Amino acid sequence: MAEQTPQESTTVDVGNLSIRRLLFGANRLMSDLALVWMALFISKILAAGQFEIRLDEPVLKEFLAVTLAFVALAVARRLHRIQRRYMGLRDAANVGLVALSLSLVLLMAKAYLYTPAPKGMIAEVALFGFVSTTLLLVVYLLHRPTVKNMARSHRDRKRVVIVGAGDAGEAIVREALRDGLFEPVAFVDDDTRKVDALIHQVPVMGVIDDLPKVIARTNADEVILATPTAKTDQMRHIYQLAAETRAKVRTLPPLKEILGGGDAKRLSHSLRDIQLEDLLNREPVKIEREEIASYVRGQRVLITGAGGSIGSELARQISEMRPSQLILLGRGENSIYQIQQELIRRGFEAPNCIIADVRDRKRMETVFAQFRPNLVFHAAAHKHVPLMQANPIEAVLNNVFGTQNVIECAARFGVDRCIYISTDKAVEPTSIMGATKRIGEMLVQDVASRAQKTKFSCVRFGNVLGSRGSVVPLMEQQIREGGPVTVTHEEMTRFFMTIPEAVSLILQAGSLAAGGEVYVLDMGTPVKIADMARDLILMHGLIPGKDIQIIYTGVRPGEKMHEVLSHTEEDLLPSGREKINLIQQHSAISTDALRQHLKELAAYADALDEDAIRVTVMDLAWDRLNDENPLTRETAEDRTED
Repeated sequence: MAEQTPQESTTVDVGNLSIRRLLFGANRLMSDLALVWMALFISKILAAGQFEIRLDEPVLKEFLAVTLAFVALAVARRLHRIQRRYMGLRDAANVGLVALSLSLVLLMAKAYLYTPAPKGMIAEVALFGFVSTTLLLVVYLLHRPTVKNMARSHRDRKRVVIVGAGDAGEAIVREALRDGLFEPVAFVDDDTRKVDALIHQVPVMGVIDDLPKVIARTNADEVILATPTAKTDQMRHIYQLAAETRAKVRTLPPLKEILGGGDAKRLSHSLRDIQLEDLLNREPVKIEREEIASYVRGQRVLITGAGGSIGSELARQISEMRPSQLILLGRGENSIYQIQQELIRRGFEAPNCIIADVRDRKRMETVFAQFRPNLVFHAAAHKHVPLMQANPIEAVLNNVFGTQNVIECAARFGVDRCIYISTDKAVEPTSIMGATKRIGEMLVQDVASRAQKTKFSCVRFGNVLGSRGSVVPLMEQQIREGGPVTVTHEEMTRFFMTIPEAVSLILQAGSLAAGGEVYVLDMGTPVKIADMARDLILMHGLIPGKDIQIIYTGVRPGEKMHEVLSHTEEDLLPSGREKINLIQQHSAISTDALRQHLKELAAYADALDEDAIRVTVMDLAWDRLNDENPLTRETAEDRTED
């Protein structure tokens, strides 16, 4: 299928297309007519019992009658439009009907031309019918629908338009006809050479941009995207064309999912509903699984924040790599219990579950002393921007001092690798949450510079789909309640990635840990939140602005219009791993200055001074960028004078 962007539309030259169709049809008719003539010769030879045939006037008239009849019947039954490589039982029945009709024409011609009737006339006509049918069905496929399924009532099956008249589309139709799964009524495909062709008697009715018209003409209930190699921008364009007609949309997953480790599944059984991640402008990520497993297998692994979205997925993927021990640490007992039970149901050995708070230094020391982990993934953090903006003391205690406790314990107890989970909001932070995560990166790099054994690294990435704090669950709830769906600003964008994909890249980056480096995941193209809202509404079979309204509520405190993954004082370098970049930083805060700021933060937290916390956090987070904090109107020189 030809590629196109959502903004482009395929233009069809009607004149040229008509000429191509005419030539294509004429070529097919001539090739089929040659087979019919061959069948007529063979039937005469077999009936006469000799190879000599006299082409006298009656014989030539027989050929003329059969020729005219075949052309008329072939055009009427549309034989010239059949895609031979996809020929099925419907097409075979059509060919058989034409051959039978030709036999009757030949019989009537002989009866009219010969008096009395020649000897063996009936045998010759019967042979002609048999040979012509056999020759015309030389490309007949063995995989065909059963008579039972062909006789099944069409009223019980959904009418389906298939996008993509290639091998996948043909296989879907063949399986549907064989099993009676649904009633395929049309194809669309951007290869204009296929337009007007027949595949199992199902017509290719237009190009992809004709999809809404084709759905209306065929009264289709459903659209199937039989394009497993389509890029995300193509899929988004096709989906939006289809969804606005209210027809349900299903798709084939990527080919690697269909093949499933080498055993190909039936395509019709692989069909699934469109998912939001299908519409993200991102290409699939390739992960070096064996490289990851090599540093996880047989190790004692501690995950903080193991009940959260990222922490629990870390637990799932790491458990498959057979660590010697898995320690799940979190403050919420319910979420830790849930991931523990999930892993047990999946057949993994019960992990050690620790209910503890990373802010409690003595508790952390006890955990590290007891379990002596080799690997630590620090995912525990407060991540909700507006809530942390309103609760800066909790943000500092958890995201700054909790992180300090974990990474200093990792260095003290000789952990091999410690990976800190950061965020794109740590880049040029405008929120308390982002600033505390930025300080976390600074702490990791400071401890890494003094650690004797432990290899530290930070992994920075954007939003993940499906997390508890994600905008997606909120929008889905609003849609279920009948709307409206709230979006802060029409132009606001965010980077998005699926949770499993993000965690796979975190594990990949963890294999690169050395001296406190910051790695940033390639998040693809930013997505407009407003576009995501419209996609979600369409996925529920509703029309944005008609069935469900979208309203804009204004940017909240601490939010950015657009996130970035690196700031102006950082360079992005290749890491040697796909979709993972290394951050090269050009400046660093001194250990003494960092410790001084931390002492100030601790004192302000003890005094419950939220205003001082806000100023100090933002000062510290911006220290590595320049001497001026753009959010406090206060320069370093002013602070020195005070």
